[in-house]
Amino acid sequence: MDDGSISESGFYFNTHSYSIEEQTILQQILNSKFHLETNVHKHGNKYKLYIKAKSMPIFRFIVYPYFIESFYYKLYPKALKPDGQAEPDKVSNSI
Repeated sequence: MDDGSISESGFYFNTHSYSIEEQTILQQILNSKFHLETNVHKHGNKYKLYIKAKSMPIFRFIVYPYFIESFYYKLYPKALKPDGQAEPDKVSNSI
């Protein structure tokens, strides 16, 4: 639960220890199983997997039930929830 972080518009998985080939496999799995659109971003001489902004509602819907309250900030930028109250997005159950 603690190996990722919210960005201004998406979410980063801290996948620095994975090769670019392994990250590509993970990217394909996330797309085929969960319809998440991702990119692999270079970070220094390593790479991180990024969930695109338009996939964030689906991502939140999937992972929210497994997050403890003190980690909700990783799913919602402060600009989205200024009162600090996080609620799961309303996404259809077509996932």
